Amino acid sequence: MRIYLKYKQVSGSIYFFLLILLALALPISKFLISITQILLFVNWLVEGEFKIKLQRLINKKSLWIFFLFYSVVVFWFFKNNDTSRGLNELVYKLPFLQLPLIIGTSKNITKRQLEILLALFVGSVVLTSILAAFSMFNGLDFHISDNVDVRDSALLIHHIRFSILVATAIIFMLYWMAREFLRNKKFILLLIPITWLFFSFFFLKSLTGLVICIITTVILLLWYLLKIQSRKLRIVILIFIIIIPVLTCTYIYNVVSDYYSVENIDLSKIDTYTKSGRLYEKSFTDKQTENGHYVMLYICRDELYREWNKRSNIDINSVNKFNQITWQTLIRYMSSKGLRKDSVGVSKLSDADILNVESGLPNYIYAEKASIYPRIYEVIWEIDTYLKFGFADGHSLVQRYIYLKASLDLIKEYFWTGVGTGDTRITFNEYYLHHNVGLSKNNQHESHNQFLRILLEFGIFGFIIMIFSSIYPVFIEKKWNSFYVLAIYVITFLSFFNEDALESMVGSMMVAYFISLFLFGVETFDEI
Repeated sequence: MRIYLKYKQVSGSIYFFLLILLALALPISKFLISITQILLFVNWLVEGEFKIKLQRLINKKSLWIFFLFYSVVVFWFFKNNDTSRGLNELVYKLPFLQLPLIIGTSKNITKRQLEILLALFVGSVVLTSILAAFSMFNGLDFHISDNVDVRDSALLIHHIRFSILVATAIIFMLYWMAREFLRNKKFILLLIPITWLFFSFFFLKSLTGLVICIITTVILLLWYLLKIQSRKLRIVILIFIIIIPVLTCTYIYNVVSDYYSVENIDLSKIDTYTKSGRLYEKSFTDKQTENGHYVMLYICRDELYREWNKRSNIDINSVNKFNQITWQTLIRYMSSKGLRKDSVGVSKLSDADILNVESGLPNYIYAEKASIYPRIYEVIWEIDTYLKFGFADGHSLVQRYIYLKASLDLIKEYFWTGVGTGDTRITFNEYYLHHNVGLSKNNQHESHNQFLRILLEFGIFGFIIMIFSSIYPVFIEKKWNSFYVLAIYVITFLSFFNEDALESMVGSMMVAYFISLFLFGVETFDEI
């Protein structure tokens, strides 16, 4: 009994410690996330005081509204045909029941405790990004096993999930910097971790995180431009609102211009033979280019095959991890460097170039580790290739367009009732079986859009309930003016457009954790 009484005296401190541990775990470890989630519930049970907790629960109407989110998942489980996937989804989305219950019925943490917790979360993201950079630039290289993304090899969670956490950390620090700016403190010190995390988008080549960060920043700047009284800060914010979109659009315009700057070819002066006297293959109808150089010009297969076999142990006719034949990767890569596809061209390739081709890199700029340029270029190439040739297999962005079309077709069929919790995989498999979408089986994925997935899975009524239950508590709690609440909702909804963000443990936990913490776990916030 004495032990129990002593435990009750420190249970509040243990609760706060576990909240911190969960924040630290988000960018680091799925296992630690699971363990901390269990420990939070155990501490909540052992702590007791259920009469007080029940009274808090009764008094918080916002909690009951928020519970509707998970109730939809449970209710539609009974419509499910794939029990295994349905149970997995119940587990993945359990934080939307467990965390608001624990946080909402526990004693609120103080503003000071919140600042400590968020600072440690940011520190965890920064440290993880440093370790990831070290792995990518030293311990790992691009030449790794098939079907393994170097970004995921350098991280303990999926790189897109991590990039969203990076965006969240940056947004929090920008807010702190603005707050310190008004108080005339050394806010400039925050520029160091902000700059580093912004740089991490480049070495992770994460367009998703970068776009979410930029759009969220602009939205929040517009929001607070209308609220703040400081003329000095308003001028600074207005400058940033103008500069950020201008610089972003200018950079993208320059990449697009570079892509479509194609070499001028005089058909009357094209060489017919290589320097060794062999005949070139020439296609004047195929307009595929790499870095402005035509891919299907100046190709001599005999010389390519012979010289490649001298430089590499990989068969030139083998298929790489991107489902592309090595010789196709080779001619694209050589074109990207402005080389003719013959013996002379192969001789000009460095050993690093050979390794890049063996790894499936079709353009030398894709080997740049600390630049977002290759990812933007790749996106433009994917769109251009799809528009010209209708080829989407293995290209993440245009594949999402196909997933979008498939989702909309299926939503029309199951608009009112949905397919049931966990049944989206079966439904998409059936769709792909009867529709030739030009994707290999490995690339026949689901929506990659959380809004569409919810609509397909739970129908229009389930969709309305889930959106209502996630937003209306903000107004009940009167926290629509809170920076943290607004920031986490904007980041979450933006991520929904590009990812099934709630269909993973990390994604679901991140959303449920921060929303529960900001809505139900702290009474008030410091505002600008």
